[in-house]
Amino acid sequence: CESSREGPGAKGVTPNPLVTAGAGQLPRMLSQPVHPAQVHRGDQGLPGLAGLPGQKGDQGDKVKEMLNIYLAQ
Repeated sequence: CESSREGPGAKGVTPNPLVTAGAGQLPRMLSQPVHPAQVHRGDQGLPGLAGLPGQKGDQGDKVKEMLNIYLAQ
């Protein structure tokens, strides 16, 4: 009986990493529409972009890279 209980238990564990992977993709999906909207603002969007990376943290590096590209142009 214990082995049968471990079966459903293991099945319950498998969705967890999938959920975490999905959660990791969600901020990326959300960040994609946000960046172009801020890019359209141009110079006025720069101070706003500077504030966002600090709040998001992980996406901060990506935003900085994007800023460096735009500043280089």
